[in-house]
Amino acid sequence: MVDLPPEFRETPGLTATDFLPSIKHTKYKNEAELIREALQMNGGHLEAAAQYAGMSRATFWRKRKKYKIES
Repeated sequence: MVDLPPEFRETPGLTATDFLPSIKHTKYKNEAELIREALQMNGGHLEAAAQYAGMSRATFWRKRKKYKIES
């Protein structure tokens, strides 16, 4: 950083995290996609889909309801 000109050393008011997507939004989007994919890959069979997603059957059921995903 010392070799950079002063105008490039700091960006006032911005941090590195300002350029990252919201972790919460990303997590939920990916989790919902995982649940949909698991159901599709396992023909809607909840127990097999839960295992595919690496979740217990109860957790899979709860998250499926949370995201309003039908089997």
